[in-house]
Amino acid sequence: MAIFDDMLEITSPGPLPDTLPIEELGTGRSEIRNRVLAPIFKDLRLIEAWGTGIQKMRNEMLNYPEIDLVMQETGHAFQVQFRKKEVGTKKAPSRDQVGTKQGPSRDQVGTKLVPSDEQLLVLRSCADARPILHLMDIMKRSNRTKFRKKVLNPLIEEGLIAMTDPDSPKSPKQRYQTTLRGHDLFKQLKKG
Repeated sequence: MAIFDDMLEITSPGPLPDTLPIEELGTGRSEIRNRVLAPIFKDLRLIEAWGTGIQKMRNEMLNYPEIDLVMQETGHAFQVQFRKKEVGTKKAPSRDQVGTKQGPSRDQVGTKLVPSDEQLLVLRSCADARPILHLMDIMKRSNRTKFRKKVLNPLIEEGLIAMTDPDSPKSPKQRYQTTLRGHDLFKQLKKG
């Protein structure tokens, strides 16, 4: 969770299921990720029904017309933002803002990405430069495009891994290697 002067941002690790596009959130349709915990949570009344949470948020937001509800996938995470509507021109971040997009506060991990188990394995595996096929083999993945989109690209965008030949991204000789920032994050997450 990140709190800003003009926004509350909640980030949940892991993307939405491929079978549930973001446009269908709040329609009552849901995808259960953990079929063991969901019924237990329902019996304990920690959740009342599947597929009602987003619609309840949208309905509640009708009472707050000065706030926008924004839902998006960022990297390998799902994010909900409650943004104060701006009147007039866009403002620069305030001095009181906690953790800006330009740079994290010292209490935040140095990235907005919350790495998945797969991404952590890539960070560890890429201590020495590795080709994409080697990484896909380790992850038991067969679709190169999905692997690049869901695993590699978010790590590259966050500066956690780098291509050994960035001028030729699709070169068969391309390798991926963990950056210093990636090593630092891996060590920090391993401690925690």
